[in-house]
Amino acid sequence: MERDGDRWRRHFHGDCDDPNSIGPYFGPWPGFPPQLTTSAVFETEDAGTYRATAAGTDINLTVTSCDLSAQLSKTGSDVEIALFLEPGRHRVTVRVDLATPREVDVLVQPEAFDRAPP
Repeated sequence: MERDGDRWRRHFHGDCDDPNSIGPYFGPWPGFPPQLTTSAVFETEDAGTYRATAAGTDINLTVTSCDLSAQLSKTGSDVEIALFLEPGRHRVTVRVDLATPREVDVLVQPEAFDRAPP
């Protein structure tokens, strides 16, 4: 992901012609719509709550800490998730249906620097 001040941005192009896309993935059961996946990494220096947004339709957005201490995923249109992240490397993954390639803009930014939830 590209750093922009205290934010990270990335434009994903969900298409088989995009060399950054992985797939198609045909799913865990027959009839599952084939999907493409693409990921990018960002690194936080401060612990806090971070908000990830993905502008697009029918997408799945997942944020995972590389040390596996946090993970959250959401599917829909114009998806938004917030989670507490420790300092370190984290991965953003976007999944889209193969049948309808789409552009997805992802933004990760600190919501507020605070302590870990109890």
